[in-house]
Amino acid sequence: MGAKTKTELEGELADAKERIAELEFRLCNEEADEMFEIAFKSNPLPMWIYDLETLAFMEVNNSACLRYGYTRAEFLNMTLLDIRPEEDKNKLLQNIQENTEAYQRSNGWRHQGRDGKLFPVEIISYNVEYQGKHGRLVAALDISERKRAEEELRASEEKYRTLAGELEQHVIDRTNEIKAVQRRLEVAAKAAELGIWDWNVNTDQLLFDDQMHAIYGTSPATFNGTIEGFIKIVHPEDAGNLMSLAQAVLNGGPHYQTQYRIVHPDYSIRHIKTYGTVMYDQNNLPEHIIGVVMDITQDKLAEETLRLANLELERAMRVKDEFLANMSHELRTPLNSILGISESLEEQVAGQITEKQKKYLHIIGESGRHLLELINDILDLSKIGAGRLELTISQFSTEAVCQSSLRMIKELARKKKLEVSFHLDEKVEFIQGDERRLKQMLVNLLSNAVKFTPEGNRLGLEVRGSLEKRQVTFTVWDTGIGIARDDLARLFRPFVQLDSRLSREASGTGLGLMLVSQLARLHGGKVEVQSELGTGSRFSVSLPWLPANGDEVNGRPASEAAPQTNRVPAAHILLVEDTEPVILFVQDYLETKGYHVTVARNGYEGVNLAKNLKPDVILMDIQMPSMDGFEATRQIRADSLLKDVPIIAMTALAMPGDRERCLQAGMNHYMSKPISLKELRNLLDECATNKGAGIEQQSLDRR
Repeated sequence: MGAKTKTELEGELADAKERIAELEFRLCNEEADEMFEIAFKSNPLPMWIYDLETLAFMEVNNSACLRYGYTRAEFLNMTLLDIRPEEDKNKLLQNIQENTEAYQRSNGWRHQGRDGKLFPVEIISYNVEYQGKHGRLVAALDISERKRAEEELRASEEKYRTLAGELEQHVIDRTNEIKAVQRRLEVAAKAAELGIWDWNVNTDQLLFDDQMHAIYGTSPATFNGTIEGFIKIVHPEDAGNLMSLAQAVLNGGPHYQTQYRIVHPDYSIRHIKTYGTVMYDQNNLPEHIIGVVMDITQDKLAEETLRLANLELERAMRVKDEFLANMSHELRTPLNSILGISESLEEQVAGQITEKQKKYLHIIGESGRHLLELINDILDLSKIGAGRLELTISQFSTEAVCQSSLRMIKELARKKKLEVSFHLDEKVEFIQGDERRLKQMLVNLLSNAVKFTPEGNRLGLEVRGSLEKRQVTFTVWDTGIGIARDDLARLFRPFVQLDSRLSREASGTGLGLMLVSQLARLHGGKVEVQSELGTGSRFSVSLPWLPANGDEVNGRPASEAAPQTNRVPAAHILLVEDTEPVILFVQDYLETKGYHVTVARNGYEGVNLAKNLKPDVILMDIQMPSMDGFEATRQIRADSLLKDVPIIAMTALAMPGDRERCLQAGMNHYMSKPISLKELRNLLDECATNKGAGIEQQSLDRR
């Protein structure tokens, strides 16, 4: 093979350079394409390339798919017209035909997502060659928030323009922007009596508007416009905290609000509430703190007045409770003697009595019990009002509590020749609640029915259960005088009687229905009434009801719900009591029943006699001279030989918490005066039988 000529070598060299250049060009284009693809796909703005001739999408990025709701495959089967509302399509086609610029940026367009919702966009587009076709690369910026902000700004500017005149239309620099904000604030501040301030943290200059000077008692002539001058106005006790708060805001808090006091030139103290916010410069450094203040002195005075009123109310409530406690004690003590002696005489403890004497004693007892009911009603309302009335929830026989309630009004109904009926829904065999309080509600309603039903008419008690509503309803109805429609709303108010004339036929305090309503509410129930004048009334107490199998009553088998008590009289009773009438009838009664009774007339005597005699049961009064019943009980319990002796509190203390205080002092049982001698005897028999069985075997609270 012969040697190549110079011309041939030069030709081959030129070909090699051309191939190298072509390779370098391809490599550069591939690298550029790769960079373009990365920038295109990862761009947070929706982007696409469409064919200028057919308007079909040739490529879209992930942001476009997410914003418009289409998949990439769906996009590539669509045209640019598919993301435009129908009314904008002609305008789009005209724009494409007329636009010959390689680069274009425009807004005023609307796009439509897959969900059909329209949103404004700003478009940036370039002419490109893609896949051998003339195309256009588009980036779409959703400017919904910008448009919304612009609309709100225009509305706000229009609002304030009507109040303060035209504002500056263009913000030239940062200072003018702050002044514009201040001018807007001034309009609102005047209406709300707000003062506006501006603190330049760089120059330490503090600007007040006219309202600020009015609130602070200063003027442009007396205020030097510095923080030091401002601190002199602030109450010395508040100045340190206020500056610490301001520094904390400068260190990172965007805004704050606080309260402090200032001292006027006349040395009067005003209470101030302030709101502040930080304005930052272009380097994101604090530049200004601007804010508003208001004088809240009147609010503070109102708060103080309210606080003092609450204190006075609390004091009045304490005085009321003390008064009720004292009155309860003072009333119960003579009532105890009246009822106790009359009960003792009726049992002929002091000897035989005539029928006429029995009649008089019965009247005395009935009147005393009526007075006791009035006292108990007032105390119950006091307990409920103070939130100290607690229910003792148990399961009990519905029929038993109804029959017991009916027996309470049986004699009154007989005297008025009233026909009393009773109907019980057979499925309501048992109910859960406070048995004594339910009986109290029913007796109140039945007593009213008897009271307001003329002689010879009818009344009744109905009990119905709803399995669906899980509710049992006790309805007391009568054919009495009825209630006017306008009076129904006043029925359940305390101390309200619909017929308050001196000549009214029915007596009472107006507390009964209020108690029924409150006790029903405590059970989670309600009271409803239906009535017509001259026709009669229906009072319904609806309570929650959980149907049971009926195999237990008060937590015991039904067959054992009412065990018979074998009377085993205690051999020796120590009566610690300072009231002579009480000593007389209790001692006489118990001794006639076979008990041996020793009397101690104060706490000291009670402690000494208990230690010497070792009685079987101790009856302990509470309020006694020298040593009260609480201390006497504690000292008796301290003796190991007396720690199991049953102690029964027998006291006129019947206010909320008194029973608990007696039990905490170490007593086993509690009876509030006036006591029932029969109930006392039953309890003594039980104590003698179960001596030492522990605290609160069976409390008797005759409240």
